[in-house]
Amino acid sequence: MLFDTFHICYIIVSALITTGLLIAFKYLCKTQKSKDVTLKIIAIFVVLIHYSELWVNYLSNGYTTVESPLLFPIYPCNVMMWLLLLTSYISKKDTMFYRILTEFVSLAGIVCAAAGILFNFNYNNCGLDSYGIFSGLFSHSVMFLGCIYLLSVAKVKIRMFNVVSVVCGLLFFLVDGVVINTIFNLAGLDPVNSMFLIEPPFENMPWLNTLTIGIVAIVLVFIIGAIGEAVSLPKEERWHHKLAVRFKAKKEQTKNQNINQETKE
Repeated sequence: MLFDTFHICYIIVSALITTGLLIAFKYLCKTQKSKDVTLKIIAIFVVLIHYSELWVNYLSNGYTTVESPLLFPIYPCNVMMWLLLLTSYISKKDTMFYRILTEFVSLAGIVCAAAGILFNFNYNNCGLDSYGIFSGLFSHSVMFLGCIYLLSVAKVKIRMFNVVSVVCGLLFFLVDGVVINTIFNLAGLDPVNSMFLIEPPFENMPWLNTLTIGIVAIVLVFIIGAIGEAVSLPKEERWHHKLAVRFKAKKEQTKNQNINQETKE
């Protein structure tokens, strides 16, 4: 069950190792190239751990079964794993696509990975009764490390633009969920509840559904982004000041157009 002795010990040890590795990376990875290589290794390691259950089961039993999350991007963590791998191999880092992708993967990925460690469904139902459950916890821990490290590699800044990145990422989640659920439906298979679009993740909390989770995420990112700008940017560079300037300029432009129109008449 969640938060039993082993689970609590795992969380503590995972947090300590993650902290230690991040400190080591800070001192050992000085150049952008070394940071990129380290991120690639972490991202590849996440995928290998995720699929290692197949090899371990086959070598142990002479056969293996493949569950749907290993074949399809059903849950947010499945998607985030591949997005982390994608970001690690993007060499052109001065594009809007890279900025949106890295901001979403780093910020949302940290939350997804942490949720996978703290509220792992398989561990909650079965405890640590197989390598597959341990590999699920371990892969989330490595992904947590990778998403935090991505903040440094991609030089992600906490700004109001993070809201745009998160909204784009959540829309991608939505499309992914609809596509996967539709594929299973057309194939005549049992509903897979991709991205929790059919049922909420926790039966005892029906109000905590995809819509409310998305709204809360956007609001939190908005608040964090506003705080980040207030702490690190001068007033004239903050989002509300820029918005006020644009609104004032637009109002002035409309006023001048009206005056010109009246003069012509």
